[in-house]
Amino acid sequence: MANLDKEEFSFPDEEVKKPAVEDDGGVDVEIEVSNKKESAKSDDDEIEKYDEKVKKRIADLQSGFHNERRRAEEAAREREEAIAFAQSVAEENKKLKGSLSEGQTALLEQAPVRLETSSSRAPILGHV
Repeated sequence: MANLDKEEFSFPDEEVKKPAVEDDGGVDVEIEVSNKKESAKSDDDEIEKYDEKVKKRIADLQSGFHNERRRAEEAAREREEAIAFAQSVAEENKKLKGSLSEGQTALLEQAPVRLETSSSRAPILGHV
């Protein structure tokens, strides 16, 4: 394989500055300073801004989620209450129908007896 000439690529925020600094002995010493360190403070400020925005967004999402959950729970409670009410009304209706049926049966059983009693009294009272 052929060796390819590789160029090193560096990002603008990774460029290294080499300021000259004099040593106590009068000799110039180069110190490497990364833009990363300089931009770290600005990144921290930016992160804090993002943190506040993210925290607010998370709080909004959680609030929305909890509100939706509360609405769903309330709807479920209302549905259960409606079902319980409908069942109690149906049960009461069934009892009333049974009572009405029993009353009608008793009335139908008593009608012939009353008819006989009234017809047997009629000659005594003078009604024929």
